[in-house]
Amino acid sequence: MNTLIRVLALALVPLALWSIFQGTPQIILALMSPDDPRQVSHGYAERLFDGVLPFDEVLSSRYSASAPEESCQHVFVRLGVNAPSAPPRAALRHNRDLRFGGLWRPTPLAFADTAALEPVERCVAYVGRSLSAEIGRVLREPGAQYYRDLTDGTLHLYAPAARLAGRVRIASEGRP
Repeated sequence: MNTLIRVLALALVPLALWSIFQGTPQIILALMSPDDPRQVSHGYAERLFDGVLPFDEVLSSRYSASAPEESCQHVFVRLGVNAPSAPPRAALRHNRDLRFGGLWRPTPLAFADTAALEPVERCVAYVGRSLSAEIGRVLREPGAQYYRDLTDGTLHLYAPAARLAGRVRIASEGRP
C-alpha cells in the first residue's frame, strides 16, 4: 500500500506543478525575479520615440516581432526634468507598433473608460509591480494625459509631472 501511495505521489506532484506553471508564465517570471522585473527590448523605446519625444531612461519595454501566444507589448520611459507640459502630437507611422499618441484626454480616467487599465493590470509581471502601481496612480489622478486606441486597445500615457511616458497593449497570438 505504501509503495502505491509513493508511486502516485511521484507521478502526481510533477504533473500538478507542471499544470500550475505551464499556464502561467507570469508567475514564473515573478518568482524568478523577486525584485521588480525590468525588461528592456533594446531599441524599441528609441524607435518609438525617435523624433517624437526625448527621454532620459527606459524603465521597461517588451517587443517581439512575432508572438506564439498573447503577449504584453509595452514601453515606459522616464522623461527629462524639462519635459514639455503638453503631450506630443501623434506620430503617424505605417507600423502601428511604433505610434505614440492620438486624441489625448486629461486624467483622471473617466469612469466609463476604466477598461483602459486592463493592459496595465494584465502586464504587471512584465512591467513590474512598482512601475504598474505608478502608472495606475498617474491615471487615477489629475495632471496627466492618456489616449486609448480603440482599434487595438493600446493605452498611451504622458505624465510630465511624474516624468513618465509610454504605451502598453495586449498583443494577440501571432501578432506583436
